[in-house]
Amino acid sequence: MKIIPAESRHLEEIISLSQLLYLPELQDIKPFIWSERDWVRQHLNIFFVVEHNNIVIGAMSLQPYLGGGHAEIESIVVLEEYQGKGIGKLLLSFAESFTILGGGHELTLGTFTEHKKVLFYKSQGFREVGRSYYLPEKFGKKFPYYTMRKTL
Repeated sequence: MKIIPAESRHLEEIISLSQLLYLPELQDIKPFIWSERDWVRQHLNIFFVVEHNNIVIGAMSLQPYLGGGHAEIESIVVLEEYQGKGIGKLLLSFAESFTILGGGHELTLGTFTEHKKVLFYKSQGFREVGRSYYLPEKFGKKFPYYTMRKTL
């Protein structure tokens, strides 16, 4: 298993993995940029993939904001059949090292409670620094979105 910078040959796999991040209730909303082909192609340089036996089993978009001393994980996803096997921890560890090597000292990410990852991120040393609600006026339901941060 290895984490490598994404290449054009990974484009379709990244798009497919990113579809797993959609919340079923929000399917009617404008497409998620992390699964829009043109957007991913133009921003391939911020994506990393986890390969296992030549199959992409995870992907992460990591945006360095080195001037501010931090980086942001914009998306992180692992195939369902590989969840719970340490792949997410591996990606987070990679993001931390990448940030530190780039001169950063802080890593930020966001997650919806529906993804059920808040406790996972907290167990990895992230703390909640903000909470907002996505589109409650359109759906009559609040979709809590957590902003989380880890000092490295």
